[in-house]
Amino acid sequence: MTSPFPARGPAAGFEAAGTRAVQAAMAGLPGPVQVNVPFDEPLVEPPADHPGAYLPPAGDLSLPQFPVPASPLDRIAGLLRSARRPLIIAGPETGGLPVGALLRLADSLGAPILADPLSGLRAGVPDGAPVLDAFDAWFRSVPPPPPDFVLRFGASPTSKVLNQLLAGWSDAVHVLVDLPGGYREPNGTRPLVLMGSPAAAAEALAAVPAQAEGRWRGRLLEADRAARAALDAASREPCEPFEGRVFTELRDLLPPGATLVAGNSMPVRDLDNFFGLRQEPLDITANRGANGIDGVMSSAAGAAAAGTPTAVVVGDVSFLHDLNALWAAREHRLPLLVVVVNNGGGGIFHYLPQVAHTDAFERWFATPPGIEPARAAALFDLPFCRAESWPAFCEAVESWVQAPGPFVVEVRTDRRANVAMHQRAWAAAARAAAEVLGR
Repeated sequence: MTSPFPARGPAAGFEAAGTRAVQAAMAGLPGPVQVNVPFDEPLVEPPADHPGAYLPPAGDLSLPQFPVPASPLDRIAGLLRSARRPLIIAGPETGGLPVGALLRLADSLGAPILADPLSGLRAGVPDGAPVLDAFDAWFRSVPPPPPDFVLRFGASPTSKVLNQLLAGWSDAVHVLVDLPGGYREPNGTRPLVLMGSPAAAAEALAAVPAQAEGRWRGRLLEADRAARAALDAASREPCEPFEGRVFTELRDLLPPGATLVAGNSMPVRDLDNFFGLRQEPLDITANRGANGIDGVMSSAAGAAAAGTPTAVVVGDVSFLHDLNALWAAREHRLPLLVVVVNNGGGGIFHYLPQVAHTDAFERWFATPPGIEPARAAALFDLPFCRAESWPAFCEAVESWVQAPGPFVVEVRTDRRANVAMHQRAWAAAARAAAEVLGR
């Protein structure tokens, strides 16, 4: 492509390639783009020939919008008119789903929204919005009344129990909204597919007359609110440090417009269960998919490089896998808060069948790294705090909010004790929701 910037010798080619890469990453199906940069000898130009610093032009690059085709829209609208228990699933989405459009759709249909923590509908959402956020906790033992119409936006939800329910709701009509060329459906539900931008699809479907049962949405919302209150209370019980409480506290501590990055394994699941909702805007993201636990802190460093205060929550194994990110944080003085939940290994495996293999569990599954985050922070000359109590944790985060910069905070927990604490929290949420639904 032709560079839109004035040519400045060799720099013009780099400008053009960078611009094209950004446009490709945001067009059609947004995603990563690889840029190959060949260098000719001599690798270093004479000092006088070096181009000056490049400043990009002002203005945001917005995602392209795709209208929904009329033919599948008419068919889906016909089925939606007969729905009495419609349900909207807001799954993970890069950059977040369109909050306003989905809320208008939910109100039009009389449908609740099950919002994944990575959907963009857990922060910056008005009070009283029809958004369920505690469902992963109480759905485990109190399955909700089955919907007859499931409308999905975004990728597959983080919640395993929700994915299992989706696969089991075979009597419901399933509709997947995805961009042209996309098909993010791993649960085998054989959905009808509505291609188009989420906002365009939501606006089109909001025009369908609502037919939902009168108490359908209200009962689910009331049950979820009760479950959320139980989860908040359980996370703040006076006991050993509870990993889920990290997100309960960060929900209230992080400044508006900040970025929160959750590591894979337990952190993103604790985010799902214990963050809840907040009205102030917050960009919540995670690396999901084949990348696993590698590169989580580097991704957070990239977000912080934009000048946005960024907090990342990782376990000690993820921390070990990406120590080089601390160098970038120091080198560029990034506004990056690294919260290390140090439970001496991979805590998620205590919730999986592997835990029964007691002879091999610690070495091959838990894989305790045996590192001291304090020494790692010292290696890169970064400030460090081991939060021995929740007031100390809050004080550390508040000090970072006042003066954002590279900062490592360690929260030490016990893997086995946390299994019991999670189970008590989930049981409390289920009891609270069951009481509402049983009335």
